[in-house]
Amino acid sequence: MKFNCELKRVVDDSYDIEIGRKLQDTLVSDLKDGLVGKIKKFAVVTDSIVVDLYGRDIYERLNAAGLKAELFVIPEGEKSKTRQMKEFVEDSMLEKGFRRDCCVVAVGGGVAVRELCHNAPCGG
Repeated sequence: MKFNCELKRVVDDSYDIEIGRKLQDTLVSDLKDGLVGKIKKFAVVTDSIVVDLYGRDIYERLNAAGLKAELFVIPEGEKSKTRQMKEFVEDSMLEKGFRRDCCVVAVGGGVAVRELCHNAPCGG
């Protein structure tokens, strides 16, 4: 006897997007309050332009809030969109002890930062 056991998987990956100015405190508060579960270790990845605008500030606020954060800065622009740069960021994170018990906070909207963080070695 043979029969079909139909399984349907429905996944809702919806999320809210908050748009505004000076949201660094909101970000830190949300992360501290469990936005990414119990994760308390954060890799702040940004580029050489955004680091002085927002990246370093977010990194410092996370640490001041009692969370563990490390700052990873890549060169800005198209030249950073390479497999070698992705490997460099991943290796740097692994050297600092980042595994699946962390969360990547990508600061900036650049393609390079987003692409590098897409498959980072962290969960959350």
